[in-house]
Amino acid sequence: MIINKKHKKLEKALETTCELMSGSIIYGIDTDTLWNKIMEIDGYVSPWNLKEFILNNLDRFSDDEKERNKAIKRLGW
Repeated sequence: MIINKKHKKLEKALETTCELMSGSIIYGIDTDTLWNKIMEIDGYVSPWNLKEFILNNLDRFSDDEKERNKAIKRLGW
């Protein structure tokens, strides 16, 4: 069950990353917004901190409106 949950999280992260990188806007976030947020936090953007940011903030890209709103509030977006 834990492996399945982790697999689902990674699958959602990959889907989110692909959509953002192909120019999609997901729940008001686009690549530029994401890039700026990571620059604000880390001072640079790399594949590693981009990956970590998306994995740590997947709830921001959730289809569950309640979960997404909590994440938006937490992230200040």
